[in-house]
Amino acid sequence: MNITRPFSVIAFGLGALAVGPGSLSALDIFGGVTTGNQRFSDTFPTLPTINGSFAFSSLDFSGVGWQTTNSQLGVTMISPQDFATAAHVAPADGSSVTFLSSAGILRSYTVNSTFTIEHTAGVNTDIVIGRLSAPIPASDQVAFYPTLVLNSFNAYNNLPLVVYGQTGVVGTNNVDGFLLNFDLLPFGNGNGTADSILLETQFDSVTGESQARSGDSGSPTFIVASGQLVIVGVHSAINGSPPPDLTLDSFLPGYYSGINARLNLDGFTFGALTAVPEPGTTVLLAGLAALAAGFWRRFSI
Repeated sequence: MNITRPFSVIAFGLGALAVGPGSLSALDIFGGVTTGNQRFSDTFPTLPTINGSFAFSSLDFSGVGWQTTNSQLGVTMISPQDFATAAHVAPADGSSVTFLSSAGILRSYTVNSTFTIEHTAGVNTDIVIGRLSAPIPASDQVAFYPTLVLNSFNAYNNLPLVVYGQTGVVGTNNVDGFLLNFDLLPFGNGNGTADSILLETQFDSVTGESQARSGDSGSPTFIVASGQLVIVGVHSAINGSPPPDLTLDSFLPGYYSGINARLNLDGFTFGALTAVPEPGTTVLLAGLAALAAGFWRRFSI
């Protein structure tokens, strides 16, 4: 088995400072965080309202929520009853998660249980599927998201991404590559066993491009297809040496069968798009990012 570990990685959901109302601690955005990157007004998480200048307002983020006891840590609905997040920041059974519905109403739900997706039999990934105590009714207006299942990893390369971080700060990036059969866990050193398929994004000198930071673990990465958000990853780690310039997401399509089997237990299906998004579906992203001088890469796979 090919176990790839070309650099050290660190978890970025642990040891993070608490975020209070009005804090803008979130994704690093090249060119700086602007009001256009902020989903919420500065009353998050107490009385969040949608920021009128949010550049991604045409997209429905109502299914992206946060742990009620720690608003830094993101969760994303993938069925009416199930959410995806990072295992190393998974919410406790009996705790709650909160969403702002598309009608602007705060909705909170109880976590019944969590289930860690395996890379191979007996080897856990950093992906957790959380199950709510009951399905969210459609009348609550909280979205859930499909994924994108293509026939090769190469088919994803260079696709534009919408990257979500703590406090509802949103940026852009593109798929720069993958780490296959990567030894991610435990963070920092690994143990010689392959446990992950990771989507890699690089922090390039492109206005609006994002780099995850401490506290962003569990928040999602999306592709836009046919005008809708399609989840492809949850933030798991950044490289610790050399200085962080890579974000590593646990790649959900790589574990589609295992995730779908879990949802099937409650009669749900993990929706799957199977075609590369049409160029017209990425116009929004093209308008949000302008190429700047000083483009560079550390490496690609």
